[in-house]
Amino acid sequence: CFFPFIISLVILLMGGFVLSKEPTRKLNRSYCFLCLITFGWQLSWGILFCFAQRINTDLLIRIGYIPISFIPFALCYFTKVLTEHKPNKLLVFSLICSTVFSLLALFSNLFVNGYRIFSWGPYPRAGILHPIFLLYIFISIIQIIKLFLTQYTHNPKDTKTFLLMTAFIIYCGSAIDFLTNYGLPLYPLGFLFLFISYSFFAYAILKHSFMDISLILSRTGAYILVIGSSAALLSFIAAYPTPIVVKILLIGLGTIPLILFGDKLREKLQTSAEEKWLSDY
Repeated sequence: CFFPFIISLVILLMGGFVLSKEPTRKLNRSYCFLCLITFGWQLSWGILFCFAQRINTDLLIRIGYIPISFIPFALCYFTKVLTEHKPNKLLVFSLICSTVFSLLALFSNLFVNGYRIFSWGPYPRAGILHPIFLLYIFISIIQIIKLFLTQYTHNPKDTKTFLLMTAFIIYCGSAIDFLTNYGLPLYPLGFLFLFISYSFFAYAILKHSFMDISLILSRTGAYILVIGSSAALLSFIAAYPTPIVVKILLIGLGTIPLILFGDKLREKLQTSAEEKWLSDY
């Protein structure tokens, strides 16, 4: 039950780290905004799965669906910024749609209609207007892919755009969680797709001068390995049978080495990989 909770913290750290590098850069801020939205989503589910017996489940589900409602808008805004397209009326319409769905989630049963109980805990039940939200997401995905393809068509050697488009396609895998809204007893593993895609996004933003796709993959792989290992360690701490106060303390202490030494470890792994596999290029 702690996996969404851990991933939410990791994604929040990613957003904060990227923003700290260039706080005034619009792309970094749009990525941080996307991370904050996702943090709220995954944190809500982490609390929901772990503490369902101690909280108002229905209220938490409704609150958790507020950031989910803004995911399409946040993705569209982020994509427009990184592809250097100016905001237009479609983006404003996306913001209006997200706001409407968030209000429906909070004050009615039309979007989210209670919840079902599964072996891992409660999960939201889709309301009558939920398929309209899925249509909204689908249209947003088409628009985003169109932006990426337009950018890539103009410059086929732009490996940055290729990497970002790949990251977005991986991100779309998190939509598997919506199946559970309709009663399929599948544990929501969307956080795995989120973790991988956000790692790609972060690396592409921070290292925006690229030479070779093999180099990109080796460096991104090192980044994911460091963050993934840290997430696995924090997940083990969270899953170990200890009092909740001890878990929170250990998780907090566990993030300190990641902040202090994570980048140096990534550089070490990256250098080793490039010397071993890319020395002939």
